[in-house]
Amino acid sequence: MKEYLERRLERRLEQGEGGFTLIELLVVMLIIGILLAIAIPTFLSVISTAHSTAAESNLGNAIIEMNAQYTENGGSFFDCSSSTPCTGSPATPTLTMAQQMSSGETNIAYTDSAPVNQNDVQVGFSAANLTGNTSNVAEAMAFSAANDVCYAVFINKSGASYKTSDGTSEGPGTFYGVSTATMTTGCSLGTLTTGGYTVGTTPAMVWRSGGFGAAP
Repeated sequence: MKEYLERRLERRLEQGEGGFTLIELLVVMLIIGILLAIAIPTFLSVISTAHSTAAESNLGNAIIEMNAQYTENGGSFFDCSSSTPCTGSPATPTLTMAQQMSSGETNIAYTDSAPVNQNDVQVGFSAANLTGNTSNVAEAMAFSAANDVCYAVFINKSGASYKTSDGTSEGPGTFYGVSTATMTTGCSLGTLTTGGYTVGTTPAMVWRSGGFGAAP
């Protein structure tokens, strides 16, 4: 296109003519418009896919970190020791899970509040599953702002079964949730009990045991 326009312009200048005709300019604008109509949706789709992949990857890393914390804390998702004492009943750790997991982490921003930025991951243990100073259930949440989708995981190391928001009763294991509704206002961890799991203000999530892309 560029070479064609340059040749046309050189030819017109050699012949003593000036510039391009209105028809030629309109044709060029039409071609540019067609190219943009093709390129923009593709570009937006690539961005949306990249954000979703990043959210899933961050939660995958969070699962590794939470399991490491569980092992380091002697079978608990939060640390109740002399260095990080717990108070109250049920026990409340001095350090939150986010504070424990943020040690040495540079790429993922573990937080106690709702995820806002692309690399934010909200984490927490379930106060509904405390046995003394031990928590055997943990949760994590990430948000893809490009397509307004919430991604969640919960790890169940207890002997109890938990009913997820899609009505499935799940035993011990790691489970992955993806919101089925558009979450324009974001998302945050909900309450996890044996009666059901609610994420933010909407329970519309599909849960899987084999990963975000596995069959329900």
